[in-house]
Amino acid sequence: MQRVSITRLLRDRASHETVLIMEVLDNDEELRVSVPCHKAGILALEAHGLNDRCPLYSIMLECVAQLGGTFGPVVITIDEMSGNGAAISLTQDGRTRWVSADLVELIALALHLQLPIYLSTVVSRSSTALDSDHPDLEIPSVFHETFKENTPAERDED
Repeated sequence: MQRVSITRLLRDRASHETVLIMEVLDNDEELRVSVPCHKAGILALEAHGLNDRCPLYSIMLECVAQLGGTFGPVVITIDEMSGNGAAISLTQDGRTRWVSADLVELIALALHLQLPIYLSTVVSRSSTALDSDHPDLEIPSVFHETFKENTPAERDED
């Protein structure tokens, strides 16, 4: 897995598709992912700090915290055979679960909560995609203590 940063959102002149451009932090490689045009506005607003979903994100974060959980990184999966997807990690009672959801929605949430975003490229269909019951996909160990000590709720208190 490679950590990525969301850098730009643009409309491709040739295909008229909306393209999300990400940069791999280790090597400055630029990656492009097509996103639905009708959802691109969500990312554009979040990037400018104008997202009107702040109350919804706050409620969701508080619900997860009250249940003893914390959000972790978002992993974007690029799979040429079955399409792109995304999942967010949810840690509760020392167990990490992965919750699959819409790619654009999870990127917007990650940007809003300042969660790290990772990229996973699936080479073949025999490779396991991100599912909520995927037992082998774990948060990189370097982040375990970071997320325990610096949850989004704690950052808001500072």
